[in-house]
Amino acid sequence: MQRLRRPPQSQSCHHLYVIRTRRRRALRDYLARQGIETGVHYAAALHRQPAFRWLGYPKGAFPAAERAAREVCSLPLHPWLTEQEVDRITAAIARFFERG
Repeated sequence: MQRLRRPPQSQSCHHLYVIRTRRRRALRDYLARQGIETGVHYAAALHRQPAFRWLGYPKGAFPAAERAAREVCSLPLHPWLTEQEVDRITAAIARFFERG
């Protein structure tokens, strides 16, 4: 897993670190048991959001967007994460996928 990089004299302005997996529920449950909080931002594709219903796009109109909405998972990301916490999070994710 590759980490976000930034020049030493800068500060991060990233607010989401989003990954995709077909096993989102299992990964989130596994990380929660490890004490690692995750989130799901944008759980519905844009055309399925209430504000855009008036456009009339049915479910299945944008399959790639709908698949992405089912697979996205936001990992912890904030300026105060320590290197040790990043290592713990990435190690937990690696263990999850190694075990199959």
